[in-house]
Amino acid sequence: MLDEARRGRVLPIWGDAPLPKDRDRDHRADHYSFGGVFKLVWRAWPFLYRYIEGRWASRALSGPAEAARDSHPTGYLYMPFLVTGLVAWLVLGAQTATSESAARWSLIGEGLFVAMAACAWATLATRNRLQAVFAIAGALAGFLATFLFWVTSEGYGPKFTALGTWAAYAAGWFVRFERRDGATVVSFRVGSHLLYYYLIDWVRKFVLALLTAIVADLLYKSILVGEPLSPLLAGIIGGSGMADGEAARLTTDQRLSLQWWWIGLALGAFLLERTGALALRYYSTWIQQMINQDLRVALVERWHKLSMRHHAEQRVGDAVYRIYQDSAQVTQVITRLVTAFSMITALVSAVFLLMFFDPFLALLAAGIGLPVLAWARWFSPRLRTRALVARERNSDLTSRIQEIFSGLRVIKAYGREDAEQARFEDESVVAFNAAFKARSLAALTMIVSFVLTGVVLLVGLYFMAVWAAERRPAAAAGLIGLVGLSFTVWNVQSFRWVQDKFFESAVDVRTLSREWTFAQDQAMGLHRVFDILDIEPDVQDKPDAIPMPPFETALAFEKVSFGYEPERPILSEVSFTATPGTITAIVGPTGSGKSTLMALALRLFDPEGGRITVDGRDIRDLQVESLRDNISIALQENILFGMSIADNIRYVVPDASRDEVEAAARVACAHDFIMALPEGYDTVLGDRGGRLSAGQRQRLSIARAVIKDAPILILDEPTAALDAATEHQVLKNLHDWGQGRAIFIVTHRLSTIRQADQILYLSGGKVCEAGSHAELMQMAGGGYRKLVTAESEPALAGAAE
Repeated sequence: MLDEARRGRVLPIWGDAPLPKDRDRDHRADHYSFGGVFKLVWRAWPFLYRYIEGRWASRALSGPAEAARDSHPTGYLYMPFLVTGLVAWLVLGAQTATSESAARWSLIGEGLFVAMAACAWATLATRNRLQAVFAIAGALAGFLATFLFWVTSEGYGPKFTALGTWAAYAAGWFVRFERRDGATVVSFRVGSHLLYYYLIDWVRKFVLALLTAIVADLLYKSILVGEPLSPLLAGIIGGSGMADGEAARLTTDQRLSLQWWWIGLALGAFLLERTGALALRYYSTWIQQMINQDLRVALVERWHKLSMRHHAEQRVGDAVYRIYQDSAQVTQVITRLVTAFSMITALVSAVFLLMFFDPFLALLAAGIGLPVLAWARWFSPRLRTRALVARERNSDLTSRIQEIFSGLRVIKAYGREDAEQARFEDESVVAFNAAFKARSLAALTMIVSFVLTGVVLLVGLYFMAVWAAERRPAAAAGLIGLVGLSFTVWNVQSFRWVQDKFFESAVDVRTLSREWTFAQDQAMGLHRVFDILDIEPDVQDKPDAIPMPPFETALAFEKVSFGYEPERPILSEVSFTATPGTITAIVGPTGSGKSTLMALALRLFDPEGGRITVDGRDIRDLQVESLRDNISIALQENILFGMSIADNIRYVVPDASRDEVEAAARVACAHDFIMALPEGYDTVLGDRGGRLSAGQRQRLSIARAVIKDAPILILDEPTAALDAATEHQVLKNLHDWGQGRAIFIVTHRLSTIRQADQILYLSGGKVCEAGSHAELMQMAGGGYRKLVTAESEPALAGAAE
């Protein structure tokens, strides 16, 4: 619990809270523009496109069923031809409009159908992103054209032809027919969830707009005032004698009967809005989580491919934060995109509908976003800078937590709990303040956006009230009458309905502003994710790399040089050869490059000079995965996982049998202590094998290397935690087991070194001496002899005491 002094530092009432100088950057350090943010979000396109493109499910209508196995059908040509033919029939056919006004709007519909036909050919000629853009544009143009034809055409022939034309366009994206291997195959595109979502949402909004207009018309025109219905509306509800021309005014009974229609339609609109919104929210959440999963998997996959050089420079907590927190921002970005696109379509729909009443009002609704856009240009770079600082500080805090728990034993042993607690509190305060600084600016942007849109709303509301008082004719009175509504002049019912749409446009703009605000923070999360995805692995397969052939003759280092940093070489022209059936011990002072030598053999790094060969072939010509499949390794740091002992041993060979697990454990002298545990091989270990001693963990690590049964075995300090008797038995078992295998042992222990067939003594990054134990001991003043003498003398002194 923070004391009062520390609590006061967290969030002071006045002035800035504590922030490190190197992280409290000026907004001019932000290099993103409006377009830059969209480009960053566009980087997520590969993870989105699979939910637009979907996949193909094929079925053979005739001929052999095997012909339907191809998952990439090409039968796409029918759609542009079919759509173009139907559009030509509609455009060149006889005039079907019911009036001069209807003819004018029908002409607009024809133009939209022509645009849809052009998009049909464009989708055939393009691929990927551009194809998706044309497909969506054509679908929207076709939807509006179909609506106009349905309203303006006389008779159901043109109406259903227009609907069929739009359906044919959609079918080109979702259904394909072709002849393949003597069979007629039909393929259906499935899994295009983002397309399904937007299509359902747009149709729902359009239907809701019409329903609310009809409900308002019924209430304010017919139920309250008693004016007759339009012929179209009277025909829909079956109101015999209620249509204009059949009755001057509605009777009381007719008005009462219309109340039930009003209640039913109002309830239907309410249910469509609420249940549709709930279902779409569930659907969008599912889509977002699937995309998030894809990005997270891609991020971890890339991390696995990065070299140890990168991992050596990366804090574990930062990696965890990027994978767990920053990668999740793709979900939030998709949420923003879904919401933003829905708001844009709603805003376009509102402006489109308002245009029928007055172009100035539509222009005003569209212009609501201009002052908000200007405001966004000011706050966006500042918010991005603060958001990036907050993410970096929270990443540092995650690293601090990871370090505390990793070093908990050392912290307790040295009584440093209070000091570590203080360090954690200091970093937590800074992280909190950085996040608060970003959130406070985000809150300010929302307030300013609300005020700016409110001013425009008041202006629009004033003009609408004046026009309603003057009963000014609507701009598109003819089309409104064709739809069957009475909003041909400004009156109470048109004022209320238009007011709702105008207010909706303001809400849409405020929502867009809010989504853009939060997108700045999430874009910085994506920025940190793509920083990793953009890194090309240092170690990669060559295009012509081959699997590693069976190991037969030798693994050789030929003048190998390497350094983690160019100015600090670790190895310099190291050369030696190891043959199957031998044990090679690698010894030398700390920091001489022993473990680095073995890391190069695994291709965790590539040498900067020289080469490493297996049977005379450079390992860079071999597939990395194949090379590592042929090498087993037991590390000095014995990493165990929170699973059973048997599963820990078979970690690298998941399908190994229990007999193979036990055989590997016997080679590592681990079988007896395992069987002494309450559940034997089924004993579940704690984190990092905390329930076992260091020697037991080391033997399990050796067993894991043994069960892989690879022709090359690397043991890094394999017996450091073993007593002398156990060490002797383990090495004897490894010697017997390793016949025909090349074994490398990195060690300091003299008892281990003596049993090697050859010993390499490294110093200063070079192999200074090589030979057997006896040969090296005969070198007067040799480094190996000094190492053995230094280890033996303390032991003899201890025995004398």
